[in-house]
Amino acid sequence: NVQKTVEHPPWIDIIPHPTWRDNLILGQGTYDADDICNDVVGGLWDELPGESVEERGVIAWSPPWDIGGWEVSEGFLKKWGWLLRGCGEVLEATNRWRTMRGEEDLIAE
Repeated sequence: NVQKTVEHPPWIDIIPHPTWRDNLILGQGTYDADDICNDVVGGLWDELPGESVEERGVIAWSPPWDIGGWEVSEGFLKKWGWLLRGCGEVLEATNRWRTMRGEEDLIAE
């Protein structure tokens, strides 16, 4: 278990998806932690909600431990898609929410 064997900052432990968390731990040193934290919350620390916020962020439509309630924004997927490698259920949940709104599916590259 990567989380138990590799030293990492405590903020990573709040990510409930184990593969996403492992990707963050194994990718340490390749990303700016402040940048990713800001993008996870949709930039709400920097600005009031607006158009740019819609292109960033992760939404939990249900309790965070229920991956079926997760939705990542298109901008988040473009910028941080490598974090979601092996996290197919996150993209499936995202596309389920998008389909309900009549939006096109996101495709991980």
